[in-house]
Amino acid sequence: MANKIRIGIIFGGPSKEREISFAGGRTVYDNLNKSLFEAVPIFVDSFGNFIELHWEFIYKGSIRDFYPPVEFLPQDSPFQLYAENLGALDAATQDNLLKGLGRKISVEELKHSIDFAFLCLHGPYGEDGRIQGVFEFYGIPYSGSVRTGYPAIANRYSKLLKAKSASLASSNRPIRAPVLVSVF
Repeated sequence: MANKIRIGIIFGGPSKEREISFAGGRTVYDNLNKSLFEAVPIFVDSFGNFIELHWEFIYKGSIRDFYPPVEFLPQDSPFQLYAENLGALDAATQDNLLKGLGRKISVEELKHSIDFAFLCLHGPYGEDGRIQGVFEFYGIPYSGSVRTGYPAIANRYSKLLKAKSASLASSNRPIRAPVLVSVF
């Protein structure tokens, strides 16, 4: 097949669930049928920058094993840190953190680099409709539910939880989390 479909695997992000996202992205990268698809790993850092990641970083144990690079970490820190733990960083410093990881890419450029976005982001920005809205704006097809579904479900679930805590819900009827079903 001459023209493979370019699948952008979107993972990382600002959420505290970024390591789960990283593991999910690696699983997708490993299991994507390479005879049909070209895997394009897109790492989203803590600040929302998109990086077309060099493939070898996919096989690190965690995001903190490569980002931020060790030369940016405080000498006296006994712990691995996330980039946002370095404090408020200007755009130039953020760009320096990304050097060597791959190519920083704008969403505008992304729409020309991939044919489809496979979303592996978790938590805020990944599961609240924001990234979906960005992709819809730029016309990038993506996996999962449409952007408008997320706030409606979250709002409904929030109201149910408030009703339960205010003892307005019947004790005979348990409140269950909504089930998201997406057929793609």
